[in-house]
Amino acid sequence: IKKEMYLEKAAIEYENALKFSVNTADKVKAYSNLGSVKFKLGDYAGAINNCDKAIKLDTNYAFAYTNRGCAKQMLKNYEGAIEDYNRAIKSNPQEANAIKNRNILLSIIENSKK
Repeated sequence: IKKEMYLEKAAIEYENALKFSVNTADKVKAYSNLGSVKFKLGDYAGAINNCDKAIKLDTNYAFAYTNRGCAKQMLKNYEGAIEDYNRAIKSNPQEANAIKNRNILLSIIENSKK
C-alpha cells in the first residue's frame, strides 16, 4: 500500500507539472511519465490516454510508445501493442524495453497458436 501511495503522489506531481509546463518537451515527458505511473497503478486506460497526449505533442517520443504498448498489452490488444513497440523501435532503435517486450509478446502469440 505504501508503494501505491507514492505512485498516487507522483501522479499528482506530474499533473501539477503539466499545469505549469510552458515548453513542449516538458509536457511530453510529463504526460509520458504520468502514463507510466497510471500503468503501475493498474489504470491501463489512463496510461494509454496520457501516452496518447505525449505522442500527439511528439510523434517520435519512443518512451511514450513503449509505455502505451505495455498498457495495450495488459488490455490484450496485442496487435496495438506490437504496433507501438515497432514505432518505439523505429523512433529509437536502442529502445531496449520495446525490443524486449515485442519479442516476448510475439513469442506468447506464437505459442498460443500451437
